[in-house]
Amino acid sequence: MQKPIPSIHRGLFLALLSLVCLFFYSGTSVARPITAKGAGYLFSIPIGRDSVYVTDIIGINDNSQSSICFKFSFLPDQKSGFFPPLPSIKWIETVQESLCAAPLQESNPLQIITSFPMDSTLFNRRFGANVQVSRFSRGSLAMNINLSLFMETESRRFVSEKFKELQIAPIRAPFTTNRDSILVFNNTRKTDTIEVFWTASLNSRTENPRNLGVTRRFLIWHLPVNELILGPGKKEWIYFKKPFDYSGSNGYIVLIGRSQMCFCDLRIDSDSE
Repeated sequence: MQKPIPSIHRGLFLALLSLVCLFFYSGTSVARPITAKGAGYLFSIPIGRDSVYVTDIIGINDNSQSSICFKFSFLPDQKSGFFPPLPSIKWIETVQESLCAAPLQESNPLQIITSFPMDSTLFNRRFGANVQVSRFSRGSLAMNINLSLFMETESRRFVSEKFKELQIAPIRAPFTTNRDSILVFNNTRKTDTIEVFWTASLNSRTENPRNLGVTRRFLIWHLPVNELILGPGKKEWIYFKKPFDYSGSNGYIVLIGRSQMCFCDLRIDSDSE
């Protein structure tokens, strides 16, 4: 009985030949890299004001033979910990969606205009989106890269003026949804161990019932209190989760380091979804 080795060899040869042909055919339209620069990270965006914020993104054509067009589109941001833009808010607008660049030249800046309506529910929120930059050559997609665009609205959580080295950057002041988060930042030159807990009042630490615990991922009622160990210049997100059957009172999230302390108001709406 003849073994099918020759047919396998023929198949491998044809596959290799196809790869070689594909390499040479696509060398001018796919193999060349593309470059784009520009990103937005805007803090303290005034809501509903006349100010217009513009972020420029530029496509760079490294091809010395022909012009290249760049197409820009927006994608949901899944990794930064920022909220995606709400469906009812068009907070990102572009003057045009595609730009072309001559050989070895940069495109004109793609202007991304950001704005917010006057809506109290948008205070202390962060929004994130990705800008996908795609290069089209000979009518087909050659490659794409992602750029990040972030925006943060004005902060409304109270931070004591006496303790500026230990900072919190809240997404939202009143805890009226079943999830929320704050960003804890160590702005000192030393590693700090930061105790994080809930208290009903700020009169005395000894009166703290500590029936609200913290984990690196979620803060859930009836868990032991945790600590955050942050190196110099390091930050840590703390995520909150409210049990559906919770009907407790308002209070404060307190963060105490070695020599500094800050806290934020925690207003709980037990009827929120």
